[in-house]
Amino acid sequence: MIPLSFRYSIVRYIQDALKNKKKTSYKSALTSYTRETALYRNSFISGENKFLVQKAQSGDYNYFIKHLANQDYKYQNLWDDEYFENRYGMQKIYNLIQQQGNNKLRILDIGCGNCKLLEKLKGLGHDVYGIDLSALRVLKNRQKLKNIVFAYAEDIPFEDDFFDIVIAQEVLEHVFNLESSLSEIKRILKPDGISYIQVPYLNYVESVNHLRVFSEETLNYWINKYLKVENIELIPYKIGNKANNIFVTAKKSKQVDVEFYLMDAFEIYQFLPIYKALEENNFCVKFICEPCNINLAKDWFDYETAKSILNDENLKYSEKANPYAEIAVTTQRIYYLSKYLNFKVNLQYGAGLNKNNFCSTKKATEGFDARLIYGDYTREKIKDYIKGKSIYEIGIPKHDDFFNSPPKKTDIKNELCINTEKKILVYFPTWDEDSSIQIFYEQLKNLREEYFVVSKAHHCTYRLKEKKTDLDILNEISDIVLEGNYSFSKAAVLADIALIDAKSGASCEVPYLNPDVHILYLTVKEHPENYFWNNIFQVGKLICPQNDLIKELHQIESIDSYVEYRKNKISYYLGPRDGKSTSRALAAFQDISKNSLKR
Repeated sequence: MIPLSFRYSIVRYIQDALKNKKKTSYKSALTSYTRETALYRNSFISGENKFLVQKAQSGDYNYFIKHLANQDYKYQNLWDDEYFENRYGMQKIYNLIQQQGNNKLRILDIGCGNCKLLEKLKGLGHDVYGIDLSALRVLKNRQKLKNIVFAYAEDIPFEDDFFDIVIAQEVLEHVFNLESSLSEIKRILKPDGISYIQVPYLNYVESVNHLRVFSEETLNYWINKYLKVENIELIPYKIGNKANNIFVTAKKSKQVDVEFYLMDAFEIYQFLPIYKALEENNFCVKFICEPCNINLAKDWFDYETAKSILNDENLKYSEKANPYAEIAVTTQRIYYLSKYLNFKVNLQYGAGLNKNNFCSTKKATEGFDARLIYGDYTREKIKDYIKGKSIYEIGIPKHDDFFNSPPKKTDIKNELCINTEKKILVYFPTWDEDSSIQIFYEQLKNLREEYFVVSKAHHCTYRLKEKKTDLDILNEISDIVLEGNYSFSKAAVLADIALIDAKSGASCEVPYLNPDVHILYLTVKEHPENYFWNNIFQVGKLICPQNDLIKELHQIESIDSYVEYRKNKISYYLGPRDGKSTSRALAAFQDISKNSLKR
């Protein structure tokens, strides 16, 4: 055995040689993160293994360094698994790098050992570097490759954004501090740089010096905290072995992952303007269209419809959520983002004036890190729930195109082949227990005698089988029933008079798009004052089934005393009518991304 004093002198010599490269405190780097989060193993292959893990868990830096020095004598001779010809992973990395073309790359191998892989990569013309904790091997290999240094994975002596590729084969299971090591790999990689990481799979390959054991899930989790995992697979350790190692390709991405989790196909159109803006601004953005058997909405999700829309619109999507995406977004409650581990955002969808409207409730805010809301009205309703959360007022992005290029009513009439002298009444019923369709049927069926009736039903009325009766009634009472995906904004502009279920989000959205329209609100509630906020009585005339619908319409048609209030106050409910909602949403996501990356 080589004397310990001699091994320490070698280590000190190499450390002194590094001072001009990077002045640092090795002890600080090794002990900077909390021990509880370092994924130490809790089952052991021997007493020695257990003792070593316990020392690492306790943060015993001095013992750990002595242990590493005592290991050095074991590595004077090459083991068979250190030869390039025997190692599957080495050959895989060589081939992957060879496929990247002839550009000269700067490559670091952490735990480079005998440098057989680096010698091969140098033969391809690349600029190769290595670090290792075997002082003897470092000195030996420096005779062949000048950029081989003694260093810890937790404190790598190179500048930020320095390497195109960082290799860590059979390293992370040994390191004293897992988080410091991964943080260093991220730091020294160039933007869009690649790391190839290989570890034993579970306990199929064991050593007394293995401080932790990885499954695919745990390795994926830890790497994704610092890098973006692009591929993970099981490979053999040595040529001829069964698949007993995990191999990961990960990237230091300049992009932030944003996933829009779908539980209703109709949400695609709510998300779409923001999706496009994020994509144009270098976010990695996609829709998550999970099949019903794994979707958190189960059979409610109209999976085939959503998939068809995504394909027709050529939108990026995945059929499985990535739990490690930096930002996940839903229009629903936090439950629908329960698969995600990072920043969670609620995007407001609708603004009803009833007291139990979801967007104004605790459920719409609870558990989220941030909310994107329409206007001051929602902020006031959720003020008791927003402590510690980021709230952004953005308006309604899906209507930006409308405000920037408003459609003409004559063009809409021509599009729908409407040729009538009658006033056009557009009916906007909701779909649930508050729908007016059946309760007001006897009065609704007479409307066509005086008006040209166009119905724009809630999208759920079209897609739910149990709503067939409602859809049949709409076809009976209407001159035209618009398709489920027909433009809501066009339907609003088309109306001379709008008949709207008061509970519906259309109660505010129609006058937001058509400030001059005359509106009559319908409710099935016997005591609407107990069900709605007082705002509904400021926004428009509200009637119950016992009221005379035709008579009330005549009065509204003659004079709608609520029009001026709606013109002056509608932005309070839904945000500015300036066509810049998507820009505000983009700014919000840029701010959110900064916060998410700090985690």
